[in-house]
Amino acid sequence: MKHKQSISEQIWQFFASAKLAVTTLVLLALSSVLGTLLLQNGPEQEYIRRYGSAGYQLIKTLNLNDMYHAWWFLGLIMLLCINLIVCSFERLSSTWKIIFPKKISFNPEQFRKSKNLESFSFSKTSATFANDIEKLLSGKIGPVTKKEDGNTSILYAEKGRWTRLGAYIVHISILLLLIGA
Repeated sequence: MKHKQSISEQIWQFFASAKLAVTTLVLLALSSVLGTLLLQNGPEQEYIRRYGSAGYQLIKTLNLNDMYHAWWFLGLIMLLCINLIVCSFERLSSTWKIIFPKKISFNPEQFRKSKNLESFSFSKTSATFANDIEKLLSGKIGPVTKKEDGNTSILYAEKGRWTRLGAYIVHISILLLLIGA
């Protein structure tokens, strides 16, 4: 049975939506194109000459003559800012767990079932070979987790966990750009 979300949870999920971000970005892009094509902050006579009285009234009503200061354009920017902040908070705990795991674990079966599984033979003993590879991995990548299963040694190393913070850096950069606008 699905948990029925409260109004506050529904609002949070709305603002955490990637679809909202994409929609807002598309609307901002389209309105920016419109604002580039339409004369901004021009004299009333110029608008009437180009678009007629009815066109000027529509432009004035929608504030398209000063679009980048229009309430609806600033509202779209505010919506994008809220969306970025909520998305960042929504995903922060799972990202934090990936970057700072309490215990590093992996499932060897996931690798055994992989399509690009490679196997090979070698002349060294498996223990010596595993130790050599462990030294190589720890030097090139970082800490190695090792599991022994009979004659099989499984080594796991991971590099670049911090790169998962890249999205947050991008979000902060976008927010700074929008606040400066």
